[in-house]
Amino acid sequence: MKLAFSSLACMEWPLEKVAAEAKKYGYDGVELRGKEYRHLDPAMDSDQRRKVRDLFAASGLEIPCVTAYTRLTMADPEERKKSVATLKDQIQLAADLGARFVRTFGGPIPAGVEIPDCLDYVAASLREVGEWAADHGVEVLLETHDDFSLSERVAEVMKKVDHPNVGVLWDVLHPVRFGETPEETFARIGKHVRFVHVKDARRAGIGEYWPLTLLGRGEAPLERIVEVLRQNGYDDYLCFEWEKPWHPEIEETEVALPHAAGVMKQLTRRGTADPVLPDTGGAAYRVRSYAFQMEQFIPRGLFDLITDIRVSRPEIIREEAAARRQRERLTLDGKLAILACDHPARFVTRVGDDPLAMGDRWSYLGRILRVMTCPEIDGVMATPDIIDDLFIVNYLYKQVNGKGFLDDKVLLGCMNRGGLAGTEFELDDRMTAYTAERMREMKLDGAKIMFRLDPRERDSGRTIAYCAGAITQCNRLDLPVFLEPLPVSRTEKGFTVQMTAADLVKVAGVASALGDSSSGLWLKVPYVPGFEAVARSTTLPILMLGGEASGDPTTILADFESGMKAGKNVRGALVGRNVLYPGVDDPFAVAAAVAKVVHASYSPADAVAYLMSVRDSDPFGVGAGVALTAVSKEQ
Repeated sequence: MKLAFSSLACMEWPLEKVAAEAKKYGYDGVELRGKEYRHLDPAMDSDQRRKVRDLFAASGLEIPCVTAYTRLTMADPEERKKSVATLKDQIQLAADLGARFVRTFGGPIPAGVEIPDCLDYVAASLREVGEWAADHGVEVLLETHDDFSLSERVAEVMKKVDHPNVGVLWDVLHPVRFGETPEETFARIGKHVRFVHVKDARRAGIGEYWPLTLLGRGEAPLERIVEVLRQNGYDDYLCFEWEKPWHPEIEETEVALPHAAGVMKQLTRRGTADPVLPDTGGAAYRVRSYAFQMEQFIPRGLFDLITDIRVSRPEIIREEAAARRQRERLTLDGKLAILACDHPARFVTRVGDDPLAMGDRWSYLGRILRVMTCPEIDGVMATPDIIDDLFIVNYLYKQVNGKGFLDDKVLLGCMNRGGLAGTEFELDDRMTAYTAERMREMKLDGAKIMFRLDPRERDSGRTIAYCAGAITQCNRLDLPVFLEPLPVSRTEKGFTVQMTAADLVKVAGVASALGDSSSGLWLKVPYVPGFEAVARSTTLPILMLGGEASGDPTTILADFESGMKAGKNVRGALVGRNVLYPGVDDPFAVAAAVAKVVHASYSPADAVAYLMSVRDSDPFGVGAGVALTAVSKEQ
């Protein structure tokens, strides 16, 4: 499939910049907004039209579609004639630009008009326009939008039109908002689909407006949509639509367009992505033929050796904990970059399309070890099983290199993992992992707890009480606590985090007041647009969360760089799947880049350059994989 974006995202850019950025981000084409704005005007003369066409052709880009803003549901025949005339002008414009499609809306069905009558005259208008389009080598497409969001209605119109130059533009979000599955939508209108708009959003009520998100961060079933298209032989454009002019609160265009390119390339499995970060001055993140090879660093034999030590010499775990050198203070410069490794203990193993990625302990632990051997990373937050594994491997490293990797690292113990994902008791998140006493005994540096707040769920209150008790217990032992408060709501997919600044501000106020003292309390909250408001909601130090893995590690660098500027109390990041599973890249390199953003105020461009320079680095100098293999043979 080919990739495009709509120039709606960047109406203020001159066309020269639109073409240049599209090429830089790796798009194949640009859908041009055919309305009286900077990019296109039906009053353009033939020379102006030729220049636009030549500009994109010279950049190796297509103009696949022109978006008209016509509507055809008006009850007044004269108004419909005007709209048809405007649509014909847009078809002529598209033909002159070399575009194959022109988009039109159906429009809202007027009050007092019988729906069958309205569909009849919409179909008649489309048939007339289809004849005109056929003479110009163009197809006119009715978008799944407004009162034509449901595929059944669109299918009925297509049946009435019955013209080869009239088809459908499938805007994938609108049918989903009204409760349709991708399979249902395509079954009804698939044979008419010529062009596809993709966007993402978070769930609201059926038919209501859903707040937009960056692609892949909402609840639109994008993977299923692309799979339905692929299975049915669709091989034309996916066009990203970013409605920045109408929703100024969403991320900047310079963030959304490269991010969307990377996500769509992953969805369509189009080779390796070379997205360009915003404000990088042209520094590109490239993967090309590189692919991280785990066994180069962590041999499979290590997995068996860990079990052997657990059986024959379990005391090594306690000995390594006692021998580990701790920092005098939690932070060296007032900031922290911490790796989170507690997802499997809460019934979560999915990464991207792989439902069991984190269920492979060799791969999971190996990736954790890659990050933990990165000098720039401050430490790890994990459950007892993971930290015990790290103590064992630390012992093995010392056998071959004379030094371990846990000295001066921050070790945080996870306490509540009882709220298993997808269960009826998910929000009753009890303390089933570390206790405060055991963390102090094992010389850990702090505790991690969390609560998810849904005002409609009684179990939320119980977990808040558990967290308050845990904070009080940790305070008695002088253990800092890292509290993750998340506002959530129940959806068909389970509990979904409400990723808005307003929701996070409210829940931060609740979190800051828990326990008998906040003197050792840190908050861990997701980075969201408007993070300045979240920073202003508390005086507690904040670590940003980076979200799920997207396969494109560059997005979190831009997010974290922005978040670090949001307030003096934003003191770093706590990363997990997004660093451990960065597509084909090296977790060590991605973690190092994140740490540079946190500790050295690297720009996204500098962080990208650093990431690419440290792939496959071996801080131990002899190849940890080879050395540990030798140890395993001696044991």
